[in-house]
Amino acid sequence: AASFGGLSSRTPNVHRHILKVADRLEESKLILNNNPAAGLAKGLAMAWELYGSERAVVMFLVEDIQRNIYDHRYVENELWARNIRVIRRQFEDVSRSGYLDQNKRLFVDGQEIAVVYFRNGYMPHNYKLEQSWEARLMMERSCAVKCPDISTHLVGTKKVQQELARPGVLESFFPDEPETVTQIRATFAGL
Repeated sequence: AASFGGLSSRTPNVHRHILKVADRLEESKLILNNNPAAGLAKGLAMAWELYGSERAVVMFLVEDIQRNIYDHRYVENELWARNIRVIRRQFEDVSRSGYLDQNKRLFVDGQEIAVVYFRNGYMPHNYKLEQSWEARLMMERSCAVKCPDISTHLVGTKKVQQELARPGVLESFFPDEPETVTQIRATFAGL
């Protein structure tokens, strides 16, 4: 997942305004447009299209207390503008009313889910109950597109990065590729 795509879409206008107030009109014209919310929505829309069911919806998996709701809404509105329905649910909702059919299609509250966009579930404390873990497993087992899927989610965690940084671990994955190991290790943040 990505965050602040919606809010950062407004940043170029803020920069232009500041430059205009500072009487730097020509410089304000040099600020490029940037709309990451549209880019995020485009990716989610493509995943929805590839899923192949116009009835299906995009589900934002969210927390009970939303600190980032306005950021979410920018992306959500971009999807609605493409006539893609969006629902917002929590782990508890998925646990209570979610199920997989015989074709591994995910349904929540009776609605088929094409894409699960995780805006929650990045920290262990997000999984308050065992049912939250079971809901995550059900979503992962489904044929819905996951953004991100569990493997992408886990590889971005500090613990996995810490384990990969241990001597010999990367070498076990790339035994005859010392240059590859060096390139990957160069991306680590001094773990």
